[in-house]
Amino acid sequence: MSEPKPDNYFLTYDAINDVLYLSFGHPVESYGEEKYDGIVFRYAFFTDQLSGITIFDFMKKVSENKLDQLLLPFNFEQVLAQIH
Repeated sequence: MSEPKPDNYFLTYDAINDVLYLSFGHPVESYGEEKYDGIVFRYAFFTDQLSGITIFDFMKKVSENKLDQLLLPFNFEQVLAQIH
């Protein structure tokens, strides 16, 4: 799995439901796998390349430092700067 380029992502944060949606590159048909509790990795159907990550209870996980201990292929400091 190649690591997504940090300058080629799209971000949507649903503050009401505390869900972060990250998509890498252009939208593609994808399937999801929940690798960690409340964190769904999305993979392109035809290439199995990482196409996005959905994180439920995002701000809760941030406040409890739960994202720091996970092996996620993304720097969430950039994300926090954008949604604050």
